[in-house]
Amino acid sequence: MRKEAEISKRAEIYLSSKPGVRPLRNNVGAYKIGKRYIHYGLKVGSSDWIIPYPILITQEMVGQYIARFSGVEIKDPEGRESPEQIEFREWINSIGGKVVVFSGDLTILDSLANI
Repeated sequence: MRKEAEISKRAEIYLSSKPGVRPLRNNVGAYKIGKRYIHYGLKVGSSDWIIPYPILITQEMVGQYIARFSGVEIKDPEGRESPEQIEFREWINSIGGKVVVFSGDLTILDSLANI
């Protein structure tokens, strides 16, 4: 069984090899300083990797709303998405972006370029 850190590194290397693609690690959490909590990351449930994909706007796309936000949620083969992760994935996918769950199958990552 692969650990999530190993799977994440594989995704980062593979995505970084694609022209124009620059994956951004998104750590989400909080830490306490005195009596205050400092929160970081996009939001609870957001993807482990955020991937803005370049897109050439064509004549057919004029007048359309376009979200080219992509994300990769890393899970070991036995891992499960939290309800917040499912909600985030479904939201992004519903507005034209693409979030996938990656456990090691590189064809899943290739699907991000085809949205």
